[in-house]
Amino acid sequence: MRRKRTVLWWLTLLAATAAFVFAVASLKRGLGVAPAARGRGDLLTTCTRVVDGDTIVIEGGERVRYIGIDTPETKDPRKPVQYFGPEASEFNRQLVEGKPVRIQFDVERRDRYQRLLGYVYVQPNVGEEAEPAAANTTGERRMVAQAPPPVLDSRISTGEGACRTANGELFVNAELVRQGYAKVYTVPPNVKHAQEFVELQREAREKERGLWGTAAAGEPTTDDGQEATH
Repeated sequence: MRRKRTVLWWLTLLAATAAFVFAVASLKRGLGVAPAARGRGDLLTTCTRVVDGDTIVIEGGERVRYIGIDTPETKDPRKPVQYFGPEASEFNRQLVEGKPVRIQFDVERRDRYQRLLGYVYVQPNVGEEAEPAAANTTGERRMVAQAPPPVLDSRISTGEGACRTANGELFVNAELVRQGYAKVYTVPPNVKHAQEFVELQREAREKERGLWGTAAAGEPTTDDGQEATH
């Protein structure tokens, strides 16, 4: 009888331990802090460093390459610093560095360099600036003092204001294109927002924003919606 009670006690302990581990894992997934390589859901994290105009580093050291856009090179050892590259890097830094972000994935999660591929959204935060001073714009805007809502919406407004979702998130990939710091860089099958980027690039060109204002002679350009050559 005593032996039976001992076995029953151990089985109960093992079941309780398994239930606890499962609950913790579920909670982490719900908070968006599961390892970046798991699942197909969005990742909530913080941008710890900006590499250049279209690449950032997030918590844990992972690099994230923005999907659908391309900014002039500043870090490629095989190439000189390209026209408007430093400006694009600085604008990206102002948008995301040190801020909470949501990373939305497309069909492919990683590129051949094992970087994460994502659409990056800056989360609304109390007291932080909504957007930095940008090319051909004046004045300041500030975010509404509210916490991010639990239900996230990736639809964006492409009007005169910044590219924001219905929940107030700043869509970084789109804003870089809209302000003329990036060109459309479409690489199938990751085309979820390709048409939106094409429309924003057309707007930037027409209004001569950023690198479309006084493009350097001989600088390669990208046709709307086509893959860049670098």
